[in-house]
Parts: sequence; C-alpha cells; structure tokens
Amino acid sequence: MISEFATARKIVQGQLDFSINDSDRLRQALDQIGWTHDDNDDGWVTIGIKPTGEKISWSQYHVRAVELAETINHFMAVPNVYFSQNSFYIPRRLSTNVRHFNALFVDMDYYKVDSLRDFLPEQIIGQLEDNFFGEYVPKPNFVLCSGRGLTLIWMIEAVPQAALPLWQVIERYFISQLSELGSDPLSGDASRVLRLAGTINSKNGEMAKILRVYDVQRKYTLREIQSEWLPELKPRNKDKKQASRRPRKTSENYYHIFTIYSLHAARLIDIKTLQELRTQAGDDCDGRREMMCFLYRYWVCCFRDDDKGSLEETLEFNSRFLKPLPEVEIKQDTASAVTAWKEWQKNFDNKGKLVGCPTQGKKLKEQWYSLAGYNYKTGTLIKLLNITDEEQKQMETLIGTREKYDRKNRERNARLRNECGLTPKQQQMENRLQSLRYLLREDKTQQEIADIMGVSTRTIRNYMKSIKNQ
Repeated sequence: MISEFATARKIVQGQLDFSINDSDRLRQALDQIGWTHDDNDDGWVTIGIKPTGEKISWSQYHVRAVELAETINHFMAVPNVYFSQNSFYIPRRLSTNVRHFNALFVDMDYYKVDSLRDFLPEQIIGQLEDNFFGEYVPKPNFVLCSGRGLTLIWMIEAVPQAALPLWQVIERYFISQLSELGSDPLSGDASRVLRLAGTINSKNGEMAKILRVYDVQRKYTLREIQSEWLPELKPRNKDKKQASRRPRKTSENYYHIFTIYSLHAARLIDIKTLQELRTQAGDDCDGRREMMCFLYRYWVCCFRDDDKGSLEETLEFNSRFLKPLPEVEIKQDTASAVTAWKEWQKNFDNKGKLVGCPTQGKKLKEQWYSLAGYNYKTGTLIKLLNITDEEQKQMETLIGTREKYDRKNRERNARLRNECGLTPKQQQMENRLQSLRYLLREDKTQQEIADIMGVSTRTIRNYMKSIKNQ
C-alpha cells in the first residue's frame, strides 16, 4: 500500500512524495503532458489518483498547467494516476468550466468486443492504420496504451469555452466512427481525465505508455476537422414555409446535433449566470433551487451521456447557492432528470447518429422527427425560474420577446454604423461640417459658402451653430 490516506492534495502540497528514479517512465509522463498542455495554457489542470485498496478511493487536486510538469514526478509511484487534457478557468473539474480545449480523445475498449478480446494493442493499432485513419477519422498525434485498452489523442489549437458545442459534436462523431472497435461512448466528456503515461494500471499491473507517435509537431484546428471530416453543418433555410416542411435527416445529421449541443451549452451557461446574479444580489433562490438543479443535471446528462458525472456536476452547482440543498435531497429531487435523459438517448442510434422519434398525427408529405425527453420552450423556462427583464440582459438564450427585439435592434443599428460609430446620415452631416470648416478658413462669405455647398445661407448658419456647440 502506498499510504493509508494518500490524496492528490497532499502530494501536490509536498506532504507526500512518491517520486521514482526511472527516467524512461518519467520521460513518458513529461512527453504526454508537454504535448497536451503547452506554455500558453494559463488554466488549471486536474490531477487525480485512485490507489487500489486505500481508504480514499478517488481524490483530485488542481495545479496550474505551467506547474504540472514540475509536480508530476511526485505521483509516479502511485497506481492509477490521471490528469485532464483540457484546462479549467477555476479549479473545479466541470465541463462548463473549461478554459482551453487542448485535445480530442477516444478511449478504445476493444477488449470488450468479443471478436477482438484476444488481440494485442499493436494489432488493434494496425487495424486502425489500415482501415480507419485517413478514411473515417484523421490520424491522431499519438496513441496511449492505458494498460488494458487504447486512447487515441488528437492535439488541437487551444480554443476557449465557446467552442464546447463544436468540440462535443466532433467527439461524438469520432466515437461513432470507431464504434466497431469498441470506442467508449462515455469518453466524450470535456472534463475527462486520462491515465498518465509511465504510471501503473492496478487492474492488471501493466504500465500505461505511449505506444505510437505519429506527428506531435502538428496541431489540428476544430474548424479544419469540421470542414474536412464531418458532414456539412448547413445553416437552416430562411424560407419559413419551406423550412417548416423539411424533414430532419435520419442519418449523419450533424447540423442538428451541433444545434442541440449549442443550445444545451448555452442553457447551462445561462443557468449558472442566473445563479451568480442572484447570489450576488443576496437571493438564496428559495423555491427555485430544486428546479435549477433538476434542469442543470438534465442538460449535463444530455451533454455528457453520463448520469454519474452529471450528479457530481450538479452537487458542485448546488454548493454555490447561498443556502445549498442537502446532498440527499439533490439526489432524490433530480433523479427524474436521469429518467428523462434515458428517454433523450432514444434520439440517437447505436452509432450516436441523430434519428429522433417519428411525430404522430402530422399529415405532411415528408416525415417529421421530434425529440424525446424534456425540451422546454424558452418562455416556459423564464416562467419556471421567474427570470426578470433585467436578468435576461445577461442571458444568452433565456430571453423573452422584448429582450430579443432589443438585441436585434442593437445589432441592426450596429451594422448601420461605420468604423467611427456613425450612421450614414451622421457621416453625411460630419462631411458637410468638415467642408464648412475648410471653407471658413478660406475667409469666404456665407453666401459664397452656400453657393459652393449648394444649400441656403440659413442652412449654413445652422451648420455653424452645430460646429460652435461641438
């Protein structure tokens, strides 16, 4: 046993030290960390341990990405060490807290596929190279053997939290393309931690190691992957009559998946914003906490496809209320969110493609598809949570008709203004005043100026008043 109460926090803070003298194992770990988190990553990275047989079965702690390399050697002798591929803007490992998306990854549990159970990791890599890389998914930068399965890792140019929907839809696409080789549907989580190379997997005593390196100098971009590998994310048809009769495609409809993920991500951010606004105002959200936690857990479930992870995130969300609900109450009151999520899963086939549910009672020429699960209208959510007009100004999607029109008007006005912030009429007036200033410096009379500018002397006098008042 390593230590009766070994925790990630104690190791990071220097209270415990499990360093090793094996330079090869340490180099594996440092390479993996360096490839994933470069010097420009200013976020927090999670380090987690799960020492077998210990009284503390799982613990995690956060360090700055730039400090990760100098910290990691102290973990090398501990079995089952993990770290997050993406970094967080605060030291809390939640998918909605991601600061930088640094990588895409897919866990390959090929040993769970009957026909592949006896294959060696190198043989699975051979099949991937022969039949999948370059054909169904781009070639990863490197492949990690976790001690049992494989993890494919694509390094990407770091992008901020706003890229979460696109990152998620690409993850789902990669997982679906590799499903016949045992890709883990739960591996597509932005806050996921992966095993650290050079450390031991206690389930079989094998060392996690970098098994294949392709090109670690290159980083993909999400837009590059989207344009070259995913079906086109086409915009909706602006013709309402035509759009209302267009069916949702039943295969590879990644535009709709992207739209759904975008909505869920925006909903999660909005409900966190609502909590922060009310907390700052001294509002304990009494009478709304249960519904807010229920919605949060449901949307996280749909996003992560992971009921356990959604509960962890919901408990963290609950802890930020002025008066958090008891943990047992959260578990009971939000359990129906998991039931609704299981209904939501019926919208996808076994390869993760959106199929939806045929809508009953629609007499249209083409088949409609609705979505199972809870799909609240914006107006319903505003009423349920009693979101005020002032609060809506801080929301992304939880906005009413008045705020929507106000935003459209502001956008339209902004489009009409030039780089100086002037409308065409204002710019025309400014040009005339500039001409008048020039002509006045030429000591010309008002009548002469009026003749040159093609206006009356009265207009010239009004222009001169405007200049005087500026």
